[in-house]
Amino acid sequence: MNNFWNKQFKENAQHLIDALTPMDVINGQKVRIGGSFDGGYIMLTPKEYADNSGIAYSFGISYHSQWDLDMVEKGYHVFQYDGTIQNPPDKHEQLHFYRNNITGHSIHSDNERTISDIIQEHNHQEKDVILQMDIEGAEWDALESISTEDILHFEQLIIEFHSLTFKNQDEFERQIKILEKLNATHQVIHIHGNNCSPSVPIWNYLEQKNILILPTVLEVSYVRKRDYKFTSCNLDFPTTLDMPNRPDWDDIYIGNFHSGTITDIKKSELIVKWLEHQTLRHDFINSRFFQKNERLEEKINYIEQNLRRKKLHSRVLSRIKRFFKLS
Repeated sequence: MNNFWNKQFKENAQHLIDALTPMDVINGQKVRIGGSFDGGYIMLTPKEYADNSGIAYSFGISYHSQWDLDMVEKGYHVFQYDGTIQNPPDKHEQLHFYRNNITGHSIHSDNERTISDIIQEHNHQEKDVILQMDIEGAEWDALESISTEDILHFEQLIIEFHSLTFKNQDEFERQIKILEKLNATHQVIHIHGNNCSPSVPIWNYLEQKNILILPTVLEVSYVRKRDYKFTSCNLDFPTTLDMPNRPDWDDIYIGNFHSGTITDIKKSELIVKWLEHQTLRHDFINSRFFQKNERLEEKINYIEQNLRRKKLHSRVLSRIKRFFKLS
């Protein structure tokens, strides 16, 4: 990454921290819906409807829909949208599958729908809806075009954001505008990194004290601001409710947005966790080596050798080491 620690990167990092800082819901309780590992999400405990009148949207089904089934058990009709599969993985009278992809473009093909289209077609204009969306990058277009009127229909949003970037300034600024648009009506209450994605360490430049690890694929849970009151969140992420998307890899340790120190983990341990995750993604790690060698310096040297063997940018590693004052 060119100019890794330059002024623009620092400004971008601060904008991203500001846009994603979670808050706690006063008297609210979070719960995991959707089972273990990939497909499970942390959200505010949803209302339960004995008369099965709840409404939820699930965009991006793929080959499992445990979140949808869990919501059915709580009295929701779940409207499923995914144009990449022929048939839904599960059948239930309260699951309604549509073989359409989600788009943000008002002029679109017959197999695409905007969020506004879906609200109108199902006559949900007067309904409170919970939305779960994992649509592999199409979320940016869908959210960029949605109106404030339509976004306010959603009492909760659980969105997996893909391709968070520092490399393309125009795209980064677009992403920040979309996140700020969501923040006008909704509040972030939880974040979790998809451990199948790369990540980057950033510094809270405003407070000049806190380090965060931000993945490029991030699950973010929101609630509608007008429904709740909020207080500062002092949790480390991931929390005890979280589980890694890929179970054979460790979860990504993001950190704490408000604490002046990194709780429960030293800087040296954090950098090792980050480096291990980065190298695991490229199948570099020899697990026996890491079990036998506990010294930080040996671990970093081993990782650096593998980075060089793969002809990756060793300057990134050296800058990271200097950043954490390890060299």
